[in-house]
Amino acid sequence: MKTKKIKFLVFVSLLTVSLVKAQTTNQLAKFTGSGTNVKDSNIFDDGTKIGFGTTTPAYAFDSNLGYARFSYPGAINNRFFQIIPGYQGNGDIPAGSYISAGSSVSGEGLSLLPNGGGNTGVKLGAYVYAKNKWTSVWETQNENATSTPTLSLLKGGGWVNLGDINNTNADKTNFSLNGDIIARSDKGIGISLIQNMNIPFWDGKNKSLRISIPDQSWNPNGSAFIDVNGDNSNINNALYINSWSGRDTYINTGSWNTPPNNGGTVYLGKTRIGAKRPNGIHADAQLSVDGKVLAKSVYVNTTTWADYVFANDYKLPKLSDVETFYKENKHLPEIPSEKEVIENGVNVAEMNKLLLKKVEELTLYIVDQNKKIEELRNEINLLKK
Repeated sequence: MKTKKIKFLVFVSLLTVSLVKAQTTNQLAKFTGSGTNVKDSNIFDDGTKIGFGTTTPAYAFDSNLGYARFSYPGAINNRFFQIIPGYQGNGDIPAGSYISAGSSVSGEGLSLLPNGGGNTGVKLGAYVYAKNKWTSVWETQNENATSTPTLSLLKGGGWVNLGDINNTNADKTNFSLNGDIIARSDKGIGISLIQNMNIPFWDGKNKSLRISIPDQSWNPNGSAFIDVNGDNSNINNALYINSWSGRDTYINTGSWNTPPNNGGTVYLGKTRIGAKRPNGIHADAQLSVDGKVLAKSVYVNTTTWADYVFANDYKLPKLSDVETFYKENKHLPEIPSEKEVIENGVNVAEMNKLLLKKVEELTLYIVDQNKKIEELRNEINLLKK
């Protein structure tokens, strides 16, 4: 009996020794088979850091085993979350590391909830190290329970590309888009030079551009607007539609890809073509052109015409009076002088009416002279008989 007890104690001692020898310091042990086969596991714990696949963890939790995957107990709808380091890259996904989530249910995916526990003032963002500092690529504001969520892009400067665009520093743009924009708003799309975001975008003073569509408040008539905002005291607060390198510019209501045709009507306010601004008596001109005008047909509306010259009660000026006038003034009565024309230009409608009046008066003079000539001819013929 004593012999069996001694043998048992020896067995326990040997087992204890094998267990101790099978474990490295701070290395968790594992059974690799039946009996007393115990070896080191992949888990290392020195009391301050835990390593998985490494005996020299650099952080509180350090894994060198590859992918990390987490799933819900029972694998409901095959939901999982995984972290993949050392990714080789595929398509548009660059090599490196990425985080992904999966599910067998369409529409489910990865959600980032910085205040998912009900806490407020928690930011969510992505940052890169550039120009010797950490720079925000995108981040949310310090939201509270009642605020409207706000997303900020590239607070420190940079470029935003949407679509397949190769945007370089030479482009000098902060936002590039290869595609269409659809915006739904009762105020429209705004581009502003306001640097202080606490100042209202559209207050009648700050320079800004707005593209707006009809709404039910200030624009109830169903029109679309492109308007510029700014201080009315500054004449440079203007809206420019410009085409570089001599290219054509169309303002058209017909087909979008053809020159102006017989589509709808384009309405313009005061319009200036060319560099010279009208002044003096023409400062109120609705259309001014500093250069040549070419047209197939021009119509000028007028409320009067010179047909009254042929009225029975019209008093035709005496030729002697006309002679006296043009000798003194060097121009015909009612016709503007050379000085007036150079200073003020010519009123086309008024000038055509005055010229027609002179032509009609000349006609009356000629008819009257012809009558007198006929009378003289008749008298001469009588004398010859």
